[in-house]
Amino acid sequence: MPASQFTERQKAQMVEQYRAGNSSVAVGKRFGCSDRTVMRFVRDRLGPGEFEALKEQNRKQPAQAQATPATPTSSATGQFTERQKAQMVEQYRAGSSSVAVGKRFGCSDRTVMRLVRSRLSSAELEALKEQNRKRPAQAQATPATSTSSATGQFTERQKAQMVEQYRAGSSSVAVGKR
Repeated sequence: MPASQFTERQKAQMVEQYRAGNSSVAVGKRFGCSDRTVMRFVRDRLGPGEFEALKEQNRKQPAQAQATPATPTSSATGQFTERQKAQMVEQYRAGSSSVAVGKRFGCSDRTVMRLVRSRLSSAELEALKEQNRKRPAQAQATPATSTSSATGQFTERQKAQMVEQYRAGSSSVAVGKR
């Protein structure tokens, strides 16, 4: 949902959930927006001192990610185990997008990319990015956003719709999901 379409009540609820210790990623998932959108609402509604204190407080809390048997987080620290980090890198190497890997592990795509960057050489990382760009999107196609089946590329109309959604306030993650 574009940030401009949230009601003041929804924005206040986001701020309250963040104040209660929920991560911006978790709050964003609940409201169908990016963690950046959540943080913009929080920053706009709090004074700089409270905003910085909350960011620090939420960083120190254990992650509230949904743990699955294959990918449990370390309950004591909220950080990923070395095994989980290796799994994330391997899934990215295998062609999964950073968004898909992040969803599996209950973190943001930026967290995945930060981890991947720290563990791969820049040459391998660039090769993987290029490989993943060339791979046809495996998102579920809807009539409004289906890709050309022959090429796997977007039509000019679809590209224009994406730009308009982004200009209207949708995050790039939200536009990509649509």
